[in-house]
Parts: sequence; C-alpha cells; structure tokens
Amino acid sequence: MTETNPRLPAPAGALDAPLAPEILARFLQRIDELLDAKPYEPPSAEHRAQLAALLAEAGGRTHYELLGLPVGAAAGEVAGAFEELARRVHPRHAARLGLGERRDLLLMLFERATRAYLVLSDPQRRSRYDRALDLHPEPEARSPEEVAGARRQMAREYFERARGLARSEEYHYAVELLRDAVRWDPRPEYLALLGEIEGRNPKWLERAAEHLERAVRSRPDEGDFRLQLAQVYDRQGRVERAVAAYREALERLPGNEEASKALERLGGGDAKGRGWLGRRRG
Repeated sequence: MTETNPRLPAPAGALDAPLAPEILARFLQRIDELLDAKPYEPPSAEHRAQLAALLAEAGGRTHYELLGLPVGAAAGEVAGAFEELARRVHPRHAARLGLGERRDLLLMLFERATRAYLVLSDPQRRSRYDRALDLHPEPEARSPEEVAGARRQMAREYFERARGLARSEEYHYAVELLRDAVRWDPRPEYLALLGEIEGRNPKWLERAAEHLERAVRSRPDEGDFRLQLAQVYDRQGRVERAVAAYREALERLPGNEEASKALERLGGGDAKGRGWLGRRRG
C-alpha cells in the first residue's frame, strides 16, 4: 500500500513506502492497549462521518495535514496528534461501527497515520520529507552531528511529555514516547522512567528489567534506579536478584523503608524509595 499525493515530487515516494508488517503490528497493539485504558467511543453516526471525511481526503493530504499539524510542529505535538488520530481510526472500531468487511479501510487510515508519525517524529526523515515538499529547502544535508543533536532534543521533549503522561496515569502512550526517546538518546533517566512504567504491566516486566539494568549500568550510584530494578525482579519472582538489588539500593538510600520491608519479606534488611516518578522532577 503506497500513499499517492500529486503535489509531491517523485523523491518523496521513497519516504512513503509501505510499513513493515511487524512495525504496523506493533503500533496496532500499542494503540489497542491505549484504547483499553482510554476508550474512544463517540456516537456511531458521528464516528462514521469522521472516517468518511478522512477517507475522502487522506490520499491528497501531506503528513502534516493528515495529523492536523503546522509544518513547524514540535515533537510533542506530533506524538499527541498521532495518538488522537490513531485512536480514532484503529481497526478495532470496525465491528462497533458496522464496518466488518470494510475493516481494511480503517487499517489503511491507521497505516497512513503511523507512517506520518514515523516520518515527522524522526528529524532526518522529516527533513527529507520537508525538502521533498519544498517546505524547507536545504541545499546541503545536515551533518551527522546536527542530526544527532536534533534527535537528542526530540528525545528530551519526548521524555518530558512522557513524564507528564505518566503522572496522569496515561502509561501506554508514555511508553511509546520513551521507547523513541531511548532509541535516539539512551540517557539513564529515560531508561529508568521507561523501565519503571513498563514494570507496572505484567506483560512488560522483561523489558522493564532490561531497561532498568541499562540505567543502573550507566549510573551505578543512583539508588532510585536500583530500587526500581529490585521491585521489577521482585514482581518477576527472581528472588535472589531482587534481594541483591534491594541491598544495593539500601547502600545508596540508607533507611529506605520500601527496600527494608521487601528484604524482610524476602528473608534478607531499610528508607522510603518513591521511585523516579515521585522523587525526580528535573
């Protein structure tokens, strides 16, 4: 499935290549989980009218237009606009709207929304797309250092937005933002927040442990990271690792009540670790 847009010069076609099935499946699953936590169920007639309007115009819209964004939209705006559109066009709505055999139309819209997000959320791909649209012509490609700097900036924006979403208990999309942030700039605080949030979902405990282990390796003296890792090991039933991590957390957070109580319960020591969400604000 390719997106056609008569306004785009030929080079833009490469940017609109079909998504790999595994990538599309990953986004479908994550938005499906988000819909479980944050349903989108307007009146059926209203919802069908929204979809009809999108279907009528989607093929001629730029990625910016599809997501309802200005050309200079910030990374956080891109993420928020994608979440809103993806929740609206997810194929799970087909049965409720009586579109059973036309589920493919919703899938097409979802794929286009996802492709738009992937292009506009990546500085290098976005720059190429803008040049193809002749929005921001650049006579010379940016250097690897400039691209890396732009990605670090976007990763910081994603981290800040994800932290706000987590405080509002909107965990699913916070995870999506943080996974992009650590891909672009794997700072220990990004990894730790991702691991802490993933650790709330039993299905994500293995990933949570991996991300928190990376955070601990990057910043071994940070007691909060070790406490979060110990709690994930604890939920996994990895008792020996949990005890060792709780003890290491206590060495860095003397008197920590959560670690002390956990060690007593597991058979092994003390303070109050409130976790990265509660203790860190900067």
